[in-house]
Amino acid sequence: WRSCRCLGSRKNGAIGSMMKLWLCAAAAATANYAEHSAERLQTQRDKCPWTAAIKNDGGGDEIAYERAPTGLADIFSSMLTAFWYATLARRPLAVHWPESINTVDIARRTQYNRPHRLNANETYFKRTTENFKANLERRITTGDWPRGRWTLSGNRGISGWLFANHRHALNASGVDARDAIHAAGCALYMLARPHVQAYEKTVAPLLAKLETAKKKGPVVCVHARTGLMPELRRVDNGKRTRPDDEMHGTRSSSITIDDVRGVVNCAQDAEREAGGAASWFIAADSASLRADFAEKFP
Repeated sequence: WRSCRCLGSRKNGAIGSMMKLWLCAAAAATANYAEHSAERLQTQRDKCPWTAAIKNDGGGDEIAYERAPTGLADIFSSMLTAFWYATLARRPLAVHWPESINTVDIARRTQYNRPHRLNANETYFKRTTENFKANLERRITTGDWPRGRWTLSGNRGISGWLFANHRHALNASGVDARDAIHAAGCALYMLARPHVQAYEKTVAPLLAKLETAKKKGPVVCVHARTGLMPELRRVDNGKRTRPDDEMHGTRSSSITIDDVRGVVNCAQDAEREAGGAASWFIAADSASLRADFAEKFP
């Protein structure tokens, strides 16, 4: 396997890698969902006993995590940050992520789609991350947590920063914080697991196709993330448009493989290194990009 990271970057590589490992674990079961689920639950009991002792007895309403319109790994990493926040405040965490129904099994959901927000510096850990950290540090120091219901949202969470700077506070709240990656994996299993329907309809058939393709020769997997990449925006009648992207809900303009030529070249290099004549598996949020791949690489 060769990793092609021709587009995009991650500032928190450790947490990002953990997310990929979680997804790979969901896809690695060789028998069926029930068997995999039982094995993972036993691992949780053996390796993560501290998760069963987390206390949510601080009083007050639940904290809501509202998913941002970003990629899956970003959603999970920011969900983890919200979980650490709720744990430090000794409050339960509920998730507002309606698009994940029948795909991700969420431990505690909230249907409240107009949640109460504090000021932006205490709500978002994205554009106002440094201000968010400053407010969070103040609350950790003083123990002054809002009592009412409030919402957190963000992109690319700050777990690494929390464990580096406030490990003792996390320990005091019941988190086994000796290893950030271990703790994140344990917590993520508490929050979200692969839904049985997604496993049966998506993961299992994909695994079967991959196994069949591997028997025929090399396999190249391409993940082309278009997202909101500024280099893919166009100007139409003086107005900038975004590429069609199902994850972010934008369908302004179509794109082709020529727009992600770096990814294509990288995958073709991998194919040559593997001996050529590979089977390609394409993942992309853009419907127009998937269609162009299917036409030009039938």
